Amino acid sequence: MRNLRPTRGSLMKILYRCVFALVSVLSVACLAQQPTPVIAGLASASDLSANFVLPVKDLGLSHYGMGGELSASHLLTSHVAVQVEGDYLRTDYLVFRDRGVRAGGILRFRRNAGIQPYARALVGYSWVQDTSLPPANSYHGSPSLLGGAGLDFRLAGCWYGRAGVDVQYDWITKAKVGRGVVGISYHFDSFRGR
Repeated sequence: MRNLRPTRGSLMKILYRCVFALVSVLSVACLAQQPTPVIAGLASASDLSANFVLPVKDLGLSHYGMGGELSASHLLTSHVAVQVEGDYLRTDYLVFRDRGVRAGGILRFRRNAGIQPYARALVGYSWVQDTSLPPANSYHGSPSLLGGAGLDFRLAGCWYGRAGVDVQYDWITKAKVGRGVVGISYHFDSFRGR
């Protein structure tokens, strides 16, 4: 059986395709400033986000990698939401690979402002490959914790840019990763406040 490890080029193609699909599907609602029947089922989510992730494995910032993250959140109150996210990270330093799925809480501040800070804490599961884990080319499952903060800033209508930092810790494998997050998100509830 051939090795199906993704390359940097294939990861970037996947990320670009996800962002293009998200922009294509949601642009109709953004231009109309109200949900359309095509995406009415997605409107139960407060926002959807596609992000580029820059993982850093150590304090020498020259050892970084790349990855992607897709997330959706749903507001429970005006400031508290639940979020579900999935991601894939890789660095060539220490041959680190991580695929994870997490869920948890997110606090949003200044919901109707142009710049909206947030803080999040998520718990989930990761499949980790690291040269420090024997055997070197196998994945190990591990409970995973993720905490971070950032800003969503209005671009146009319902579209927001996203920038943030996260710290990820995989419990059993003891893998720690700092993450920079840059992306785009669509806020379904932006039209309600107008």
